[in-house]
Amino acid sequence: MKFHKKLWLAGAILPAISALSVAAISCNTTKNVESADFDKLADTDKVKFVNEKIEKLSKVQKAQLIDSLDIKSVLSADEKAVLIDKLNKDAAQIGSVVWYIKSAESRIGREQDYAFAKVKFDNLIKDEKMKSMLDLAKVDSTTGKVSNPDNGKFIPVVFMDIDETVLSNDFTEANAMTVGGFNPADKEKYDLKGIRKATPGAIAFINHVFEKGGVVMYNSDMSQSTAVRDAVKLNLEKAGIKKEYLKNWQFWMRGATPYVPKEATIFDKYKTMKSEEATKVTKDELKAVAKIEVTDKFEAKPWISWPNTLIAEGIGKQFLKNMRMNAVSDNTVGWNFSDEKDGDAVKLRVMMKIGDNFNDFFDEASKGKSNDERVALFESSEAKMKDLFLSPTGAKGRKYTKGVWSDLEWNQSYVLISGNSEYGGWLEPFGFKNTYKNLWDEVKRIIADPKDLK
Repeated sequence: MKFHKKLWLAGAILPAISALSVAAISCNTTKNVESADFDKLADTDKVKFVNEKIEKLSKVQKAQLIDSLDIKSVLSADEKAVLIDKLNKDAAQIGSVVWYIKSAESRIGREQDYAFAKVKFDNLIKDEKMKSMLDLAKVDSTTGKVSNPDNGKFIPVVFMDIDETVLSNDFTEANAMTVGGFNPADKEKYDLKGIRKATPGAIAFINHVFEKGGVVMYNSDMSQSTAVRDAVKLNLEKAGIKKEYLKNWQFWMRGATPYVPKEATIFDKYKTMKSEEATKVTKDELKAVAKIEVTDKFEAKPWISWPNTLIAEGIGKQFLKNMRMNAVSDNTVGWNFSDEKDGDAVKLRVMMKIGDNFNDFFDEASKGKSNDERVALFESSEAKMKDLFLSPTGAKGRKYTKGVWSDLEWNQSYVLISGNSEYGGWLEPFGFKNTYKNLWDEVKRIIADPKDLK
């Protein structure tokens, strides 16, 4: 807001402050203005005068003063947007949060999506072309034991995001609206309680996958710290997933390291670091670690957990979700899960991806893009992902690596769990400091060009 427009405050406040003296106000030129009428003061002096008087008011008087202002008639629509943004940058999301948590439409949409996910998974594993590739007998639905598949076969994986896909953040998102905005530390503090409720339909679907001979793996941007991972595991069990279906190797959250770094031992000291020592690790140190180059060799245990969130996120920053999912399928030798009494050469293929955010599917291709660019990517003939979302029988699987799209040898199917307008990749283009004002400007752009039929 330009300086001269700020004078609405002076003009609005003046009637509410009676009998205020304007004597002894200093100008920029150090000249004193004595016994002058308020209207005769220079603009800078008017603002200074009002500010000085306001500072002398009590909190109660300040509140009464604000309540007495006729802001609605003084400010333009754009100026109101700026003011709202200053008071609560996340004000625009309040309706989204309430709708997502409370509405029947949101509840129905999510359950409907998971009902569709069951159909899509069953169609994939029943497909005649896929049957010869799958070994559905190597996942014991009673014990949860996963054995090595027969030669030339693999076990199907459903890779799932966690937040708003499997577990809801109702308290965290609602509370953020009242405390000045979202804070990752507040979220983690609540996550560690392990009491979040499940997204409608998620638990039944996960149990269904294991009962049918597949496995679920978790690909979240939650930190792969030991404390967070263990809290999430406990939370999922409380929510209704069988304990036998919860293993450490299923968690490939932020901090999972699928590839061996060129400086092979650079992660080693953090793997064995005690909690007290871990608190001394700095962000600057981890920034250097995050820039390291990696080989195409697979880490023996990418799912390792770290002593705290700072280390997990610092190390895991360069390994985006897309890279983690690619690695699971690319390891043709198989993964060694013997630490948890599972197979030592388990060959996996990602056949389904499920998330509430478009970035959950190919974040290397979609992250940081505008909403128009993200829509264009979904519809792109190069990406060829539309049928993967829309067809009940799936389509030829797709892979994205270093800017290049290619076909997989097996079919895949994707499910977007709808309804999350609280946050996500769609909101990133509007920033995290002036979110309300940026959304306001976007509304104006939509009005100017609504893309309706001509």
